[in-house]
Amino acid sequence: MVLGVNAEQIGDRVWQWFDLKHSRKPVASFRLWAAECADLLQAVQANGPGVKKAPVLVWFGADGKKINPGRQQRMEQAGERPASTRLIDRAVTAGRVGLTIDLRRQENGHWYIHVSREQKDIPQAYVPSAWLGVDLNCDSVASAVVSIREGLPVLESFGKEHFPAGGPAGERTEVLHAIINRLVSEAKDRKLGIALEYLDFEHCKRWLRTKLGAMLHVMPYRQIRGIFQRRCLEAGVPLRYVPPKYSSLLGALLSSKWPKLGRDQAAGAILALRASETGNPWLERACEQAAKAERVSLRLNRKAKFGHTLVVEASSPPPAPNGNPGRQMDRPRFPVEPALQWQVACGRKVSDALSTLTALRAAWLRAQRRAAKAQKRSNGQIPRFKMPHRIKLDPPEPHRSTACSSLRKVA
Repeated sequence: MVLGVNAEQIGDRVWQWFDLKHSRKPVASFRLWAAECADLLQAVQANGPGVKKAPVLVWFGADGKKINPGRQQRMEQAGERPASTRLIDRAVTAGRVGLTIDLRRQENGHWYIHVSREQKDIPQAYVPSAWLGVDLNCDSVASAVVSIREGLPVLESFGKEHFPAGGPAGERTEVLHAIINRLVSEAKDRKLGIALEYLDFEHCKRWLRTKLGAMLHVMPYRQIRGIFQRRCLEAGVPLRYVPPKYSSLLGALLSSKWPKLGRDQAAGAILALRASETGNPWLERACEQAAKAERVSLRLNRKAKFGHTLVVEASSPPPAPNGNPGRQMDRPRFPVEPALQWQVACGRKVSDALSTLTALRAAWLRAQRRAAKAQKRSNGQIPRFKMPHRIKLDPPEPHRSTACSSLRKVA
């Protein structure tokens, strides 16, 4: 198969057309945005329209069969000679790039062309000076750069870029590729590493009303992860996956320190700290102090809408996570990484505070509806809930150990 190429100006963009041929007969054609196919265009131009050939001396054995190059090299080292030789024209592959082209037909009846190439000159990854945490959302990609100076975190920069959650899948994919390319280029120019949360169980959570489930309806997370891996590998940018546990909730602690951060940008800062060898111990100590403190201040920043400072008071500090959990129901079912023990404890404390806040709002709405019903004001508007600036958490009640039910008893 041979790839032919020509360019076309459509609006303010330049598109590259690729013609796929087999035995000099056209098979298919496709186009790509010029900014996204520079490597493929260079490979096609390096291969050229024709195949150059040069005479090569080929050895033959006594049976008349050609001797392969490996055996020929061993015979030359041993001083042996072939039964006969012959000059044969062979294609010159020096400077050419091998392309693998695969045509696939999906269940929807559409044909897709998969073109892959081998890249041998992969740049060596550098040692990052700081980490760029990337938080993926259903309609945006938030990022934050955090470094550690003299043992304290420093917020270098933060940002957020949106991509369409609806509309054609091709347009959404194009915008997402452009966002990822800009992030990788920025990380390479500033010698940063990229920290990405590793979301697992993709096939199980597609139907859930969670962040991952909503994002999988827009684009598979595995595909987003593959784009980051490929771009970072080509640019030599270090890429590190970190656990996503309570990253959005712990961002409320950093938002109290940096009020300009949104909820998703603060989650990106948490991911950047977890990827750093010096940032994660600082985050663990900060979470330990917040989990043991009787009063902690949180900053709840809704995405580009409002911010609210909330003081959480706990009547008794939680137990240390290093103890023997036994079989109590208030302990995690799965083991917690030692480097995240206090982060998980602090994340549960923040989660309990948000649950208490949600319960207060629900009780207030029920009281307003009962009052409106008693006064026969069915069409009246309920006033907006005024969020409190201070809440108090009840002490956790110990749960008794319960025996696991057998699957045989399930009907």
